[in-house]
Amino acid sequence: MIYVSNISKMVDSLNLKFKELTPVIEKASRKIASDLLFTNKDRVYTLGMDATTKGKIGNYSTKPTLIGAKSFKNISSVNKVFGKRSGLKSGIAVVKTYKKNKTQKALQWRTVGGQHLAILPTGYKGIRDIDGDETKFVNLKRTGKMMRDLQFGKVGNLWCVGFPANYNQNLTYSEMVSHFREKYGKKIWGISISDEKLIDSIIKKYIDNAINQKTTK
Repeated sequence: MIYVSNISKMVDSLNLKFKELTPVIEKASRKIASDLLFTNKDRVYTLGMDATTKGKIGNYSTKPTLIGAKSFKNISSVNKVFGKRSGLKSGIAVVKTYKKNKTQKALQWRTVGGQHLAILPTGYKGIRDIDGDETKFVNLKRTGKMMRDLQFGKVGNLWCVGFPANYNQNLTYSEMVSHFREKYGKKIWGISISDEKLIDSIIKKYIDNAINQKTTK
């Protein structure tokens, strides 16, 4: 597993440089990693906010895009676009009609790489709308894979948050994270200002508990 470490931020935030505090940091790191996992998942995949400004990550494209049956998550979405009698051929719907607001429009079609694809005028945002997904803002939640794969785990003696090494056979998670950062020009996953305050409070709590335990012995 490859994780994005939050330990340097933890240490720097309180200027902890004493070796005797290492066991406290090790214990605190699990709580911190667990809480950072929750805040990142909620911020990115529910609220659609970035890590730096906590503004919206972005908006989905409405640029006309090519579609086929595989563009959608399930057959009911395919039927909404191509009609219930569309049928599938090599994963591509073969009916040339697009239904919207109980009216029927003729789709424009293109043959690309031997596949007969339609042009959806409302773009990727339209695909998400047909599938019943969030369309008002980017939340990077399509299949749920990225949200599920964001995990926390132990690296050495410390707990950290991050993604597994591989996204698929052709793309690593590191490349995927870089892609979205470049695309939207924002840091998406990571430690926000509110996360820093959360980290500080957790470390303070663990230090206080350690001091209290020493004074009561």
